[in-house]
Amino acid sequence: MIIHETYKDRVKENLVLSRFCGDILTFKQLPQLSRLDAMLYRNGQLWGCAEVKCRGVMHDEFRHFFITLEKWEEGCELARRLHIKFLILVQYRDGLFYSNETGKRKDEDGRYIKQVTCQNRNGYVDNDFMIHIPIYLFKRRRE
Repeated sequence: MIIHETYKDRVKENLVLSRFCGDILTFKQLPQLSRLDAMLYRNGQLWGCAEVKCRGVMHDEFRHFFITLEKWEEGCELARRLHIKFLILVQYRDGLFYSNETGKRKDEDGRYIKQVTCQNRNGYVDNDFMIHIPIYLFKRRRE
């Protein structure tokens, strides 16, 4: 398994999780090799699991948010088995957004899962199945 996540990424994730949780939730970051980034707790009880991303663009610059099929399935399955929420948290330049839309949805073109080949920031070529989540399914986290 190639680790793409750096220490700097983990620090950013920690900041995003702190902002999202505020005074209502607490979180525990998962080990670097975990498929997901954190577990969320409310009043000491497991409440959800989360995948965290930071993007250097405005939230509406693209029509879809992409997450690997593997992470999506892991989050959905964990949420189903433990009766908790699976959230995707994304820090964009214009705010913190989240989605807990884990049902099977299709966009206006009827597409949901696509295989995408791209070069990531570390120069590796990824050829993976990706979930395309329409951006309108994300909500802005109020400060």
